[in-house]
Amino acid sequence: MLTGLKDHTVVVGLNRVSFSTIETLKSLGEKVIAVEKNRKKIEEFKKLFPAVDTVEGDAKEEEILELAALKYAKRILINTSSDSENMFITVTARQLNPKIFICSRVVKPENEIKLKKAGADTTFLPEVLSGRSVALSLLKPEIAEFIREVLLSENTPYLLESVEVSKKSSLNGRMLKDFYNEEIFGLLLAIVKEGRVFLNPKKSMTIKEGDKLIVLGNLEQIENLTSALTI
Repeated sequence: MLTGLKDHTVVVGLNRVSFSTIETLKSLGEKVIAVEKNRKKIEEFKKLFPAVDTVEGDAKEEEILELAALKYAKRILINTSSDSENMFITVTARQLNPKIFICSRVVKPENEIKLKKAGADTTFLPEVLSGRSVALSLLKPEIAEFIREVLLSENTPYLLESVEVSKKSSLNGRMLKDFYNEEIFGLLLAIVKEGRVFLNPKKSMTIKEGDKLIVLGNLEQIENLTSALTI
């Protein structure tokens, strides 16, 4: 097992989507481990990402996921071309790490519900995502450019972050109007409460333990908010 790893992302299955995802994760400072059973794909991957650790083997086997330190990982992206494989890996990953966040690819849309029942927190269909991205570029090019330059560019000074309110935070139970300053904490886009998303929340809204504040800001602002909501 790769030692010293914690809160990293495990990516299962190497293909064009995985390559692009890993590139973005690395640009955001995330630690990544790639799992792939095809040696040629690993060799191709290492040419582009020599610093990213890889595990060669079938992710349906517990031993392979354990080599990727899955028990200590924060999230896993399951991206093979088979729904049955993705489901099997999802079940195995959930058993090894009940708290891990699982994002799984869906090959056939009708299998999305099955994957979520198997334990996936969220799913994605690459063709749908790419299609929507192209449509956005055609219809709203300025918005597409904003997303690319402000949210996805390696050189952007801004971060889109989700920060959870802890039980011990002094702000637990307080209304936004009593403490939230956008110059200090960044632009508040939404609050997630018990699975419900409140866009552009009212200043009279009270935040509680477990709520997640979605903000856009620079590193200093994100750190300020994280500190305020955890202490």
